[in-house]
Amino acid sequence: MRLIGQAEMALEKMCKRAVVRVAFGRPVADQGVTRERIAEARIMIDSAQPLTLDAAWKMDTLGNKAARRRPRRGASRSDREAGARRAGSQKS
Repeated sequence: MRLIGQAEMALEKMCKRAVVRVAFGRPVADQGVTRERIAEARIMIDSAQPLTLDAAWKMDTLGNKAARRRPRRGASRSDREAGARRAGSQKS
């Protein structure tokens, strides 16, 4: 989560700089390429946050070793919950 916070700060700085910086007679923020890069950065940050929270939750509930195991492709939610229960019973 610290890295996500740093990415948020970097994105904020990128937005501020785009407004202030002038290239080719107009602010960089008005150019489509810059807006696209800012939007892509926002998407990457927003997609990393739930992944990080999910990984942290798995480490807290299942333990580090069990959290590293990936569910098989197409595993339903009930399959994952059953796996979590099995991992919990092995801890004891």
